Amino acid sequence: MRPIRLLILGALFAGLAEAATLERADAPCAEAAEPARWTSAGVPDLGRRPPLISAHRGGINLAPENTLWAYRHAFAYGMDFVEVDVRESLDGVLYSMHDDEVARTTGGSGAISTMLSVQIDALNAANFEPWIGSEYDPSPVPRLEEIMALARDTGRGIEFDIKFVKNYPLFFQTVQDYGLMPRSFFNMSGDVVTLAQAIWPELRVIYNLAGDETAQVLYDETDRSIVYGSSMAKFPPEIVAAIHDGCSVVLPHSYDEGEANEAAEFLRGLANGTDGAQINQPDVIRAVLADPVAVKLEPSTADGVGEQAVCLTNAENGLGLPYKPLAVSQRDRKALPGGSSNRQGCIKLPGAVADYVVSFAGDATAKTAQYNSFTTPDGPAGDDGRHGGSPPAALLLLFLFAAARRRRSPQ
Repeated sequence: MRPIRLLILGALFAGLAEAATLERADAPCAEAAEPARWTSAGVPDLGRRPPLISAHRGGINLAPENTLWAYRHAFAYGMDFVEVDVRESLDGVLYSMHDDEVARTTGGSGAISTMLSVQIDALNAANFEPWIGSEYDPSPVPRLEEIMALARDTGRGIEFDIKFVKNYPLFFQTVQDYGLMPRSFFNMSGDVVTLAQAIWPELRVIYNLAGDETAQVLYDETDRSIVYGSSMAKFPPEIVAAIHDGCSVVLPHSYDEGEANEAAEFLRGLANGTDGAQINQPDVIRAVLADPVAVKLEPSTADGVGEQAVCLTNAENGLGLPYKPLAVSQRDRKALPGGSSNRQGCIKLPGAVADYVVSFAGDATAKTAQYNSFTTPDGPAGDDGRHGGSPPAALLLLFLFAAARRRRSPQ
């Protein structure tokens, strides 16, 4: 990719550690179009590095899809956006659910668009395999404002996939009130986009390819669409080049070939010049990025955690990392049975937390961390390595192997 392209995309995003603030589609584009590359790109463009990641329905390999837990876990792994399916109830409350019919994920019946909010609030969004009987059962169907508050508080964004909304002005105004408009985008199409951007020029839109569009059509569409998505196969280097020439970004799906192939699909997209992807497995993709998140181990009395707990959390946003192996020892260095962090990222201890050392060895997704240390006649019983360091590169292979074998049901 030419240096000017790197400059433009580099100005958009300073990295995964910072909020992804998207340009408006009507912002000036300094890129010079090169139509010859739209038929033969030669060396593929170099897309955004680090790439942008949108977690499809949240971390659906870690928690039930479209639940607040799935979105928490995605942000815990540092994803830039979460993809949220937006549906409106009969009485005008916005929810996150992919299907209009509630049966598949809740065991209930009826269309969400014909149900009152009091009925939807009573549903269990974890009433499907493999989540029945898990730590997430029951989970409510989240209201959209809960997810917007989470994104606001973590400094991240939302990919709004609008399935059914009646009151667009109220919806867009609510997004704006939560401060999410600059770092979110909307799955819309046709005349609705033209009308919406006439009223809200700052509205960012994702265009999903049908697959039969010419490069010229996609280039022209960059006047109103800042993000492009759809299956990975629809984005050869020539199509990517045309979209980049219009100063928009390419985020295709990495999950269409199944969980076992997601890492390879993600890397294939980057090799073709994509700027990131919409993904299903935040932990797997975090490992592929070879950029483990900084974490900390600290006592917590957060709601639902209880007393005498130490929690492994993302050092930036405080969200817990679930199912991580934690080692526990006492002041006398006697090792105790450890265990895995729960959905809050926590492990409960049999006594006052100050009497224990809790440590995380690190893996391909998260750095090392330790809570507490004691000095004994033989020397320190544990260094205070709360901020940790990066694990060996070999841990990436071990992590991917373990992820491929892991059941979706929490251990």
